[in-house]
Amino acid sequence: MLEFDAWADATRVIGPVVVQQESPYADYSQIGLIALSARAKHFVYPFKMSHQTDFDAAVTFLIGQAAGHVYIDNVSLKRVVDSHISELNSQVPQQYDLWQNYPNPFNPTTTITCAVAQAGHVRISVYNVLGELVENIVDSRLDSGIHSFNVDASPFSAGVYFYEMVAASSQNGIPYRNVKKMMVLK
Repeated sequence: MLEFDAWADATRVIGPVVVQQESPYADYSQIGLIALSARAKHFVYPFKMSHQTDFDAAVTFLIGQAAGHVYIDNVSLKRVVDSHISELNSQVPQQYDLWQNYPNPFNPTTTITCAVAQAGHVRISVYNVLGELVENIVDSRLDSGIHSFNVDASPFSAGVYFYEMVAASSQNGIPYRNVKKMMVLK
């Protein structure tokens, strides 16, 4: 998992990359470009290395030649063993949750992950800034657990979108609802 804080003097795009040291063209992270602003943001990107025993990797930030400064701080790579991930996914979540998509901003694909506390109907939909439905990612019954969905935004225009999760909940009869923002770059 790659984590870092970043900001810039003015709005600009950078490209964080985790590469295999022996072959700089083997991009493990597949993060793509991210937008920076004058406000510091914390970024978290999980990735999977091709070879589990490959400890010879490098982190590179492609910042381009735009005028102004880019600030990158608190860079860390954390190794997560697959058995730990399987253990985490096999646990039944105690509550519903919708996580921030990653990567974000993205072009053209991203992943949306959610936690479902009880088996039941779940809908995750994408809306444009006018509130118009763009696409239903899922609209069906899901078992309890952690679920991830790949979103291909190739047909979307560049810009800001919102994705909403609505799930039937037995807690007080009130459905779970959460909305997150994502940005498509072209």
